[in-house]
Amino acid sequence: MKKILTILLLFVSLISSATNYYVKTGGSDAANGLTDGTAWETLSKVSGATFAGGDTILFNRGDTWVGTLTVHNSGTAGNLITYGAYGTGADPIITGFTSVTAWSDLGSNIWESTAAVSTLTTCNMVVIGGVNTAMGREPEVDANVYTFQTHDANNSITSTDLSGTPDWTGAQVVIRKESWIWQVGTITDQSTGTISYTDGGTFTPTNDWGFFIQNDSLTLDTQDEWYYSPSRKKIMIYSTSEPSNVKVTTVEKLLSSVNKNYVTIENISFIGSNTTSVYVEGGTNFTVSNCTINYNGLHGVHLFWPSYATVDSSVIKNSNYAAIWAQTQVNYATISNNTIDSTTMINGVGTLVYAPGSIYFAGGDYVTITGNNIDHSGYDGILVAHDHGTISNNFINNSVLKRSDGGGIYVGGTYVDLVIDNNIVLNSLGDTDGTNGTGAESMGIYLDAWPENITVTDNTCAYNETTGIYLNLGANTNTISGNTCYANSASQFRVENYSDQQDTYDNAVTYNKFIAKEATPLVAEFRSALNNIPSFFSTSNYNYWARPIDDTDGIRAGQPNSYGSDYMTLAQWQTFSSLDANSGKSPTAISDTADIHLVYNATYNTKYFTLSAGMVDVANTSYSGNISVLPFSSLVLIGAGTITPAAGSSSGFKLIRSAGGKILRDSEGKVIRTLTE
Repeated sequence: MKKILTILLLFVSLISSATNYYVKTGGSDAANGLTDGTAWETLSKVSGATFAGGDTILFNRGDTWVGTLTVHNSGTAGNLITYGAYGTGADPIITGFTSVTAWSDLGSNIWESTAAVSTLTTCNMVVIGGVNTAMGREPEVDANVYTFQTHDANNSITSTDLSGTPDWTGAQVVIRKESWIWQVGTITDQSTGTISYTDGGTFTPTNDWGFFIQNDSLTLDTQDEWYYSPSRKKIMIYSTSEPSNVKVTTVEKLLSSVNKNYVTIENISFIGSNTTSVYVEGGTNFTVSNCTINYNGLHGVHLFWPSYATVDSSVIKNSNYAAIWAQTQVNYATISNNTIDSTTMINGVGTLVYAPGSIYFAGGDYVTITGNNIDHSGYDGILVAHDHGTISNNFINNSVLKRSDGGGIYVGGTYVDLVIDNNIVLNSLGDTDGTNGTGAESMGIYLDAWPENITVTDNTCAYNETTGIYLNLGANTNTISGNTCYANSASQFRVENYSDQQDTYDNAVTYNKFIAKEATPLVAEFRSALNNIPSFFSTSNYNYWARPIDDTDGIRAGQPNSYGSDYMTLAQWQTFSSLDANSGKSPTAISDTADIHLVYNATYNTKYFTLSAGMVDVANTSYSGNISVLPFSSLVLIGAGTITPAAGSSSGFKLIRSAGGKILRDSEGKVIRTLTE
């Protein structure tokens, strides 16, 4: 009994030693910080103070601080150090923004700040009228890029679009070197149409591809284009009237933690960094929860070598490179229930601009990425390049909007033992700007280059520009089961081995629904340089290979590397491959694509829909009246009639064809993007 009492007293002592500290505008760093009335005032005071496990540092809601919050101490297991909020109103803001209000008119619609606006030598984030605004470039953001006809290794390009006037020496050149790369370099010399550059990269240009010029005051000729002088620290803007509502970032990182353990950041807004809003290096058990992270010059959250890091239930928007960038041995991380929007939507920010993702994980192990809502990604929605982990219950929409050869979910390299489960991936679209007409290849789920033992189950991939699920080059012993791939523009399922040096083999494909909406897209596409397509699979069975509007020749098996022949019906595929003995096709034919429908549920709650007439799915199961769709699942229904969400239930995004092409609308009918056929 005495021993138990001693332990209890020790526990109470530990709890009672925890201290709350308060920080607010109008406080005093000379005070003790222990109450609202004696609150501290500055970030520097908080960053330099000593805290113990169990302590909580509370920032007053409605207040704003400019600068960097540095995490100074570690907590312990069960006794975290927590940075949070108190009071009422909007969450406290830590920002790097300064408002530019004083301007000098230089003539010709060029305005310059009358004083230096920052001490930084670069500027990655300028917000004008609440919009993340690109710096000036030539040609303009919404125009075609310049084209170069010849190049010298990775040293120079020559273009008839350049005359030598103006001379772009000292500016930046942004070259589309691969379909998935916009790379930034510095122009070291120009001679008429030839510009020499350095960019530190390893990829070389491709003749007749594109580039543009940026980071020079001579580019300023369109409303709100800007240029930041690294020497004078002033900003110039092209505007037909005096600029207003202009904010420029002045702080590299808004929160920095190096080798700190058991720390939680919650209910704080981080707004307007030049590089990273929340930077976590090393340490363990660092949590970011319920934060707003917006206008991030490069990354919203940069995780570098921590273990057991968590980013949960936060809103991360307007990140110029990655919303969450996990680099080098980020082990046992959890990324959950975040809302991520507008990532990598401005080409040319950064230097080695290779392959960013809204959520990017490379070089770690055992990650859990679940419950995230990811929209408007310039490249991949989720990019994973590591072993082990789970990617589940994510809604990924509008990916690969500024590049191509990517996916809503992309796994690249020889990585193993990942589970990709119950995700909904829509509208991975691709962009050919700056290519020589190369297709806008973009996949729903993309397993690229030697993926092994990856499990892809119960996902929905629809309306993607190329294919729903793609296994590329050397994919082996992967499991593809229970997925629905629908209305993808080229094919619903694709397995390819284009090299005779690498084999693709022993993939298990079962219980999937591969459904082409129209007569042109393929149900499935297989291509091999080794004439061994059947050996791609250890088994393929109990699938539905369906194209209800035309169920002939919906499968293509091209070998060696054939694109123009080898079209097959399901029966011919069964004979050719000795696979899919128990697989089926559409139970009914249609003559109008309006008679096939997708309903999906990208939430954790069951959704309800009403059918105006009876319909069937590809398994010939009948549906009528009110139907339910379980969380993170979907149904493809065939039949004349309409499907409407029940009260309080939305069907989300959908792709609607019109005479002028493809129009992407949200659930309220608002046009998001118009695509050419």
